Amino acid sequence: MKLASKRIGIIGAGVAGLVAAYRLAKLGHSVTVFESSPTVGGQLATFPIADTRIEHYYHHAFTSDLSLWELCAELGMLDDVQWIPSSMGYYTSGKLFSFGTPASLMTFQPLGLRGKIQFILSTLIIGFLMTQGRAEKVSAKQWFYRYGFSKAWDVIWDPLFRLKFGNDSDDISLIWLWGKLKTRGKSRQSSRTETLAYINGSFGVLADVLAEKIRKMGGTILTSTPVLECHNHHDGWSINNQTFDEVISTMASDAMAKLQVWDSQERARFLSYRYKAAICAVLVVRENPIPLYWINVGDSSRPFGGIISHTCWVSPDTYGGHHVIYLSRYLDETDTLFTQDSSTTLAQFIDALVDMFPDFSRSDIVSAELFRQRNAQPIVQVGYSPPEIKTSKPGMYWISTHHTYPYDRGINYAIECADRVVTAIH
Repeated sequence: MKLASKRIGIIGAGVAGLVAAYRLAKLGHSVTVFESSPTVGGQLATFPIADTRIEHYYHHAFTSDLSLWELCAELGMLDDVQWIPSSMGYYTSGKLFSFGTPASLMTFQPLGLRGKIQFILSTLIIGFLMTQGRAEKVSAKQWFYRYGFSKAWDVIWDPLFRLKFGNDSDDISLIWLWGKLKTRGKSRQSSRTETLAYINGSFGVLADVLAEKIRKMGGTILTSTPVLECHNHHDGWSINNQTFDEVISTMASDAMAKLQVWDSQERARFLSYRYKAAICAVLVVRENPIPLYWINVGDSSRPFGGIISHTCWVSPDTYGGHHVIYLSRYLDETDTLFTQDSSTTLAQFIDALVDMFPDFSRSDIVSAELFRQRNAQPIVQVGYSPPEIKTSKPGMYWISTHHTYPYDRGINYAIECADRVVTAIH
């Protein structure tokens, strides 16, 4: 028996919103997607470079991202996926070290022998032996200190947690690191290499294909259309004076709290889910002396915590022979780096990069862009309880990066959230 078609409004045309719209349209429902930005994709947004385009924020995918690969197969996109071995480094004490393989660990001087043993044992325990339930009950710092892995924490993890979570770093649940190690461990095809995936033409192509499919099935996507009003009534819901039977919101928690449908207690619950903001500089350069794809910067004197040398991974031929370097930092949205003008932040980033890599020349910079994201990284502290997809208001559903728990945000988990909300509705 065929179920009756519903009118479903979806707020947000990021991955989760687009996948939900695509799935629901395939099931015969009438979908309308509202997106405040001029383009679809959310954090998959891109800008042009040479004859192609590239993401505002660095992206790659893992072999373990099964929901993503199943969707790509369904959309006929698997031939557009490149699988490329990656490389990793760690910058500390004024030096760049290769990192991420057993061989590189043996030459990583800052840890010393005791620290190396601690790092290996703690990684194996968290990534392979620990259960989710145990990881949820303790902060990462507390666990490392409690079980005698303080050297590994102080040298490797503490600097990274501070650059990621700032003043919240000491209280971040071990579950966050547990999810990271689980994901990365599954992407190693051998003990020496990690293979990651990229989509030809950028991950923005995935958003474009989904949008095209939605429109072909009769769905509507309204870009440059912020939600000015959203309220419920006896017949369902209204968004911008359009009526719907049910609504899916992919907004951040603070935006959800602003909807005029909650009581004070519910509004406070939304606001309890917090984020760190992010800034990401994208440098397009002629020459690139940086030798590794992914470099964690364990040095708080530097303004960024990550260097992602995209064209140490994807060939620079893809971008007309130019190289692409991302410089990223997570921080509070009140931080000066986030609030000051882009040119000042870019200058600070570039100065630090030249200091770290003297062979890097400012004259090789073709272009430099700075992108900001307010609600970028969920803060997962001890005692964290993920939100429900169904809200207290019948017919209103919420999916966000807070719903990907116990794993960190990512395309694969956004797809899984979309599938969960479709199951709840249909």
